[in-house]
Amino acid sequence: MTTMPATQDVPHIPVMLDEIIAALAPKAGGRYLDGTLGLAGHSLGILRASGGKANLLCLDRDEQALALARKRLEEFPGQAITVYTPFSGFKEALAEAGWDSIDGAVLDLGVSSLQLDEAERGFSFNADGPLDMRMDPTSGMDSARVLVNREHYEELRRIIRDLGDEPLGGKIARAIIRAREQEEITTTKKLAEIVYRAYPPTAAARRAITRPHGPSWRCAWL
Repeated sequence: MTTMPATQDVPHIPVMLDEIIAALAPKAGGRYLDGTLGLAGHSLGILRASGGKANLLCLDRDEQALALARKRLEEFPGQAITVYTPFSGFKEALAEAGWDSIDGAVLDLGVSSLQLDEAERGFSFNADGPLDMRMDPTSGMDSARVLVNREHYEELRRIIRDLGDEPLGGKIARAIIRAREQEEITTTKKLAEIVYRAYPPTAAARRAITRPHGPSWRCAWL
């Protein structure tokens, strides 16, 4: 079981906060949708900019992030509705909240430091962990471990090349298949090693896949 870190111990710097606040120009009584709540950095910025008087509808599919975000949003009691759903469920969430219009919306797409920094979540290749990569481990969707050990070449190539924007998708897919014929691929470290060996042995290529959080397709599975 993953241990939830204390809220105050979670470092969080929201992306382009000043620019987002300038674009939204939050106002008292305004309604704003945060479709990817994360650790509530943008939502808190909106609330503070409105003098604590804006109304927020905040969505996230990561239950751990939601729990931490709710604690942070206690700074402004009653001003934020939090909903456990992916941002694609925004229409249903708006209807449930009784909102027929909004004054602005923000989507910070991708993964958060909370997900990358915890090896148990299976996103980061910096620390070895179980190969998962699901935003919501309780969703019932297949984990990356299932995919890399089950899917045929064409599907693996499509996932890595198209979803991960990786031009060497075919070569990496073949390397994965060869490796899994020897033993099941179960950890982020093992997958990272397979990808590393699939790249041409040039300094530029090696640097490209050893940057801080591993290959660019690391979170593109699900």
